[in-house]
Amino acid sequence: MRGTVVMTCGYNYRAEQMIPFFHSLRLHFSDEVVVFSDIAPEILDPLVSRYGVRVVRNLPQRFGPAIDRFHWAADFLEKEQEVTSVFFTDLRDVMFQQSPFSLPPRSALELFLEPRRIMDCSMNRKWLAEIYGDEAIAPFIKNGICCVGTTRGTATAMRSYFALMAAEFDRLNQMGLRPFWGWDQAAHNFLAYTDHFADYTLNPSGEGLVQTLFYESRFCFDRIGRLLNKDGGVCPVVHQYDRTMDLFGGAYRRTILGPQPPAKKQTG
Repeated sequence: MRGTVVMTCGYNYRAEQMIPFFHSLRLHFSDEVVVFSDIAPEILDPLVSRYGVRVVRNLPQRFGPAIDRFHWAADFLEKEQEVTSVFFTDLRDVMFQQSPFSLPPRSALELFLEPRRIMDCSMNRKWLAEIYGDEAIAPFIKNGICCVGTTRGTATAMRSYFALMAAEFDRLNQMGLRPFWGWDQAAHNFLAYTDHFADYTLNPSGEGLVQTLFYESRFCFDRIGRLLNKDGGVCPVVHQYDRTMDLFGGAYRRTILGPQPPAKKQTG
């Protein structure tokens, strides 16, 4: 494997939940796409064939896919020494309007913010407080939420990122803490705001590579329906697009969603 790679993880998804990711990505990106997954071959293999995806199966599980994916990614990159850059992303709620490598990097490791402060999000504040305590998170509680769902970096920076995340989960486990939904997001924010990462940037939503839409309230589209950044340029990666799918233009929406399976007929 050479050059750039997109890495993601898929578990318990239906085909129609994954098609928008693969279809929109392959409109703009022709290099390697790697999926860590245990999805049944009869569901995933047709997409593998259609979109040229590499699947890594039969992976060891300790904490569940949301946490274990960082261990898997670390192990994978250690074996793939010719990779130069990585985009690590969620699968079900991400789509692409351009290549995730279409914009030049701002640092070796690029993290992406949501348009909401940690203190103003009950979920993120709760996750961090339950793991690290109010005193430990007080210095950065007013900072923006750093979303774990999209991260980009050089292969060297991403190896370090994956190793640090995996080591943090191991440390928390050794302390007697047990994983819950949001563990990965909390660790991602804690490490980012306590300067564990080197040569990294925190990139606001809608000001570069990624827009994360859950807390977004204002949207701008061009005449064919593409979501635009604040500077008027097309946003390459749209995260949590499913929250606002009806806002995208109809013809463009059909283009990026790709061929969907026919709806099942109602019986009875």
